[in-house]
Amino acid sequence: MPVETVGASVVLVPQQCPADAARSRPNFSLALQRNTLGIVHIMRTGWFRQAQIKSEGSYRTKLLLMHRRNLKAKFLDLENAIRHSLKAFGIRLGKVGRGAFEQAVRNAVAEDPLSFEKMDDMLSARAALWRKYCRLHDLVVKMVARSNCADASWPSSASSRSQRFR
Repeated sequence: MPVETVGASVVLVPQQCPADAARSRPNFSLALQRNTLGIVHIMRTGWFRQAQIKSEGSYRTKLLLMHRRNLKAKFLDLENAIRHSLKAFGIRLGKVGRGAFEQAVRNAVAEDPLSFEKMDDMLSARAALWRKYCRLHDLVVKMVARSNCADASWPSSASSRSQRFR
């Protein structure tokens, strides 16, 4: 049963606090910092900083954003690997947008069956990464649309922005 449900107050102390307290006092030994009496002394004298507990929702949000960022990075890595592979054969795509990239690669390797087959595998992996990235991005957009803080602090126009930064 969590301590909060019993009605007791909970203070989280970062792990570094007892070690800092031990270093600040010469007669406050390292053995005492691990001891219950040492921790009680630290709490009584106020030699600690409270640690903030993040909610489960914030951890889930962070996880969602990290996974979306990682998928986007892998997607771009794969795209750059395709460009590098083509460059080894003297084929440069130039500036090609995300939508036209697949067709440009297929046109560039159309004459070589082996290259076409390998690039087809790379392009299908790229497309799968992009689909999963878009799915996570849609989840992020829905999450932001549901949140109350999204509309509270953003200026709606340039005039309100100029009033904020006078």
